[in-house]
Amino acid sequence: LACTLNYFSRLMTSLETGTADLSCLKLSSVPDRLITSTCVTSLDLSDNDFTEIPDNLLAMGHLMELKLHGNNLSFLPSKLGVLSSITALTFDADKIKSPPPSVLQSGTRGVLQYLKGFEMALRSGSMNLSGGGYTSIPEEVFEVTGIHTLDMSHNSLETLPDEVCTMSALTNLSVSKNLLREVPDWIGKLTSLTKLSLDGNNIRELPLSILECSNLAELNALPNPIVTPPTIVCERGAKGIRMYLIAVRDGEKDRKMKLSGLGMAEIPDAALDRPSITSLDISHNEIEHLASEITFLPLLQSLNCSNNRIKSISPDISELTGLTELNLQHNQIVSIPLSISRLTNLTSLLLEGNSAIQVPPTAVVAKGTALILQFLSASSGGQGGLLSFAEFGLESIALDLLPTSGVSAIDVSRNSMERLPGAILTMTTLTSIDCGHNILVSLPTDIGDLQMLQHLICGHNRIKHIPSSLSLCEQLTELDISGNPVQSLPPDLSSLTSLKSLDFSHTTISALPGEFSSLVSLQRVFADDCCFHRIEPCIICW
Repeated sequence: LACTLNYFSRLMTSLETGTADLSCLKLSSVPDRLITSTCVTSLDLSDNDFTEIPDNLLAMGHLMELKLHGNNLSFLPSKLGVLSSITALTFDADKIKSPPPSVLQSGTRGVLQYLKGFEMALRSGSMNLSGGGYTSIPEEVFEVTGIHTLDMSHNSLETLPDEVCTMSALTNLSVSKNLLREVPDWIGKLTSLTKLSLDGNNIRELPLSILECSNLAELNALPNPIVTPPTIVCERGAKGIRMYLIAVRDGEKDRKMKLSGLGMAEIPDAALDRPSITSLDISHNEIEHLASEITFLPLLQSLNCSNNRIKSISPDISELTGLTELNLQHNQIVSIPLSISRLTNLTSLLLEGNSAIQVPPTAVVAKGTALILQFLSASSGGQGGLLSFAEFGLESIALDLLPTSGVSAIDVSRNSMERLPGAILTMTTLTSIDCGHNILVSLPTDIGDLQMLQHLICGHNRIKHIPSSLSLCEQLTELDISGNPVQSLPPDLSSLTSLKSLDFSHTTISALPGEFSSLVSLQRVFADDCCFHRIEPCIICW
């Protein structure tokens, strides 16, 4: 009787104060009258005979404190997670088998969040264990069937257990902001996966097995210290990553790798680490420099670098001796390495669409691979210090971009040049210039700077005046100005005492300056089809 009176006394007090102390009463159930009361916020059920949590207790949504220690509880039901108002929960952790110890040690909030996650998983197939401080995924997770969403973000996971791959219904997996260092190969077994969040970990590489997740539409891989795929590729999400991994897979299978349109700024290690590759397509990216690392692919036969931002190319590209196709179209190339001329197997070299290109000139580019290679070979210096660019159809030539040191002769005859390049005046070792059969309208006014010049052949152009500075070329032995609309020669040329041959055939010169009588070395004068009045007949060659 005393116990019964004590029980009812406590019950009435709890209804008045909101604090229910039902401890040490050998209870195994909770009275319905207490359950229906909205004023009770604290409930002490410690030291009773409970072996499980009564279902009616779950109706006390207003409960803020619950004491369960001193009972015979072996598990906390997932339904307890619906009591979201509870801020203080006590129990005998050493007796509880579920949730696991790691959860029980996470405090009231962690325990309730875990239980709520399970309850949601049972009801809707979505389990949220985010921010619970977990170092591993609780084993109980794998006992719940039909889970389609698992959120383990904001925890301390270092690895993903193999059991995850048994969750065949999983469509959304978030393990972002953990301590993961790798993504296991078995990830490809989650074939129903549509969204995978890996951001905020220490992952450096994504496995090829992700390709087996054929339904994956959203893949968040950044931020991570990721190397493969490159960061720029990961920024493009699932589609970009898939394209990249397919290229890597195909490169391993058939030695052809297509990494087109991925926004990359350099050739990735995934390509350079596969020396057996014979074909590489890195077109439509953001590459600015074709570095010497391309030689890591010694068996390369086809290289497509079109539609990038390439400004420079390493001369070491000539080491790719098996290269037959090189596409450099639509870049920002000004000059390609002359060493490319040593690629003897090259049958296709495409350079169109490089609006600023000067080496080779656009006129050469337009005529195709054979002439490009011929031009590059000629630009390399040739034999005996001769640069020969005759009959290339040139309108101009960027001598400042070519190796001209030590060059003694240059032949740019039979082209379409209106003027000689200014850089020719810096070639102070020149002894011979042949610029005949162009459309030159003048010679450089400072041509006298070439004081070692011995032969100047500029016949059949449109030159009207010969600059007086030519008189400074005192070693000049041959001057050919034939076929030009020249009317007179400057008297200053009389200082060319080494001149032996003078050809002004087919010009409008009517007389030579009297000062030319001092040209004591002059042996031959060619004056075909000229109406002249004063010249020494003995030195005319008809």
